[in-house]
Order: sequence, then C-alpha cells, then structure tokens
Amino acid sequence: MAFNRHDRRRRCELLFATSPLWSKNRGAPACSVFSGVVFSLLAIIVIVKNSDIDGQEDMKLICGKTVARKKAGKGGNARFLNIACIIRNPEQDLTPDGKASNPWSLCTIDQVEELKALIKVIPIWSTGIIFSININQGTLGALQAQTINRHLTKNFEIPAGSIGLFIVLSLTLWIALYDRVIIPIASKIKGKPYFLNTKLRMGIGLVLSVASMATWAIVESIRRDRAIKQGFYDDPTGVVDMSFVWLLPYNIMTGLSEAFFPIAQNEFFYCELPKSMSSIATSIGQVGMSLSNLLASVILSAVDSLSRIGGKESWVSDNLNKGHYDYYFWFLAGLSTINVLYYLLCSKSYGPLKSEFNEDNSNEREEL
Repeated sequence: MAFNRHDRRRRCELLFATSPLWSKNRGAPACSVFSGVVFSLLAIIVIVKNSDIDGQEDMKLICGKTVARKKAGKGGNARFLNIACIIRNPEQDLTPDGKASNPWSLCTIDQVEELKALIKVIPIWSTGIIFSININQGTLGALQAQTINRHLTKNFEIPAGSIGLFIVLSLTLWIALYDRVIIPIASKIKGKPYFLNTKLRMGIGLVLSVASMATWAIVESIRRDRAIKQGFYDDPTGVVDMSFVWLLPYNIMTGLSEAFFPIAQNEFFYCELPKSMSSIATSIGQVGMSLSNLLASVILSAVDSLSRIGGKESWVSDNLNKGHYDYYFWFLAGLSTINVLYYLLCSKSYGPLKSEFNEDNSNEREEL
C-alpha cells in the first residue's frame, strides 16, 4: 500500500496558507461508519442550501489569494462542492476559536473532501453489485449438483452442497500462490518489487466472472440435453450420467474471480478514501453485496415472469430439466459483459490512483 507524502505535504501547506479563510476541523479523528455517513449527508445539505452561491466568484471575493483559488479548484468535476466551505460572514459563520457556528450552514474542508472522495469511488463501487449477483447463484449450483454423478469412489459421494468447496479451495490456493510464489519470482526476475495494480486486478476479476457464467451456461446446456435423452424430462431428481468434474471449471473460475475482484476493490477503497473514512472503506463493499442480494431476487423474479409469457415453461422452473437455466446463465454472462465495459469506462474516468503518484517508490518498483 503506497502513500504520497509529498502530495500530503502540499495539501497541508495549502490548508495552513488559507486557514484564516476556511472553516477548520482541528484534530479530526477517524470516524465510524455512522458518523462518516452523517458527515457526508451534512455536507450535501449545506451544498444544497448554498446552491445560490457562485463558488468561483465568491471564492475570489472572500479569499483574494492565488493559493486559495488553487485549493478551491481542486476536485475536478466536483469542485462545485466547495461552496459548502465558503464563509459568507466570518463574524456570524465562525466561533471565536475558528469553528463553524452552525454546522448546517458551513462545512469544514475535510468534510467536503471526504464527500468528494466518496462520490468519486461510487461508480467503481457499483461494478461490484453485478459481480456479487453472479456469486449469489450458489444455491442453483447445489441444485444442479444433485442431478449429476458426484462419486469420487464407489463408496464415497460428495454432498451436493459441498461442491462450492472448490470455489474456496481455488481462491485460497491462488492467493497463496500469487503472494508466495508468483510475486517473489517476478520481483526477482525484474530486480525490483513487481505487482499487479489495483485496477488491473479488479478488471481481471470481472472478466473471470463473465467466463465462469459462460462456462456454467455451457455445462448446464449439456447436462439438460443428457437428462432429456436419458428420460429425466419429468423427473428433476433423476441423476444424469455426467461427472461432477464438469462443474469444476465454473467453480475454479469463480474462486479466482473472488481472489481478484473483492480483494482488489477493498484495497482500492482503503487507499483512495481519506484515512478518517477507514471504517467506511472497510464496509462499503458489504453494502454493495447487500444490494446485490436484493437485485438478484428482482432479476430472478423478472426472468421468471417474462419467460412464462405465452404459457411457456419458466427458464427458472423448479424442474431443472424443464426449465432453461442455461438461458438464465447466459443472461447473467451478458449482464456481466456489460458490467466489464462499464468498469472500463469508470476506470478511465477515475484517473490515476493515489499510489500512482507515489514519488518515493517510483524508482524502486514497477506496476503492470
């Protein structure tokens, strides 16, 4: 994890240079998830209340310093949020010790910067929702596993619910292999620390998610055809003459996708959000997973209703052999493909990561 000390020093210099003209937040500790959300909502309310202010013009009149205007212009497309920090009347807006007299009318620079950072990561955060929807299909995997031959030996059969164990095994093995073998060997060859950057790992995870769903759709199509040929069309409990090994590619790719995307995304949040928002950084991914559970139910219900139009059998029928779960998996694969394209757009729009500004380590390590 890389931090840019020079960039932080420049930010501190700008802060102290403009301290008489901005509302200050002295010694703000790291906030909890709840307080972080409250501060962000507070900043939004103040921005709405101050929406009548022309941020750049009023900043010139109040600040009157070039360095202050540079600070006000920071934040790219979100610079308009700086209106929440503008001091209209110092005597009314500030207390004797320099704090905001009414936090509902004036925010500190830190609060607005935290809101900017949170808004900036939301697009990339949203790409994890579709990813999590794919991960949430594990129940269907267990139902599918019940209809195939799961015998390892003549007397030992893998429980249908334990097929997902291969996801965990592939995830664990890859993390150990990547961290203890691949990275050290690559670093030794290059003569410097060598690693995959956060954006690239998230992208790889999303692509693997598409590949896993496409593989699952193909396997389900083959399984269904064999079930019908073997006379199990009306018997959803019939065991098809098909080895559980057919399910391993999907499980392995799903495990690898989890090894790449969620871990890289958590690292992304932790590095890109301010240190005071560390609690939010560690929990925002869980919020996405919760939303994905809700959205997965909505999608499943929509697919069920739409596929029944015309009196046809639902794609997601209780009878796997009558339904067309392969079509449903292809739909999720298509949705995931769109998500990959959306991620590429979000990644490009986001710009370079904070770690890419690290001047201290620029000559010591190389990013792929």
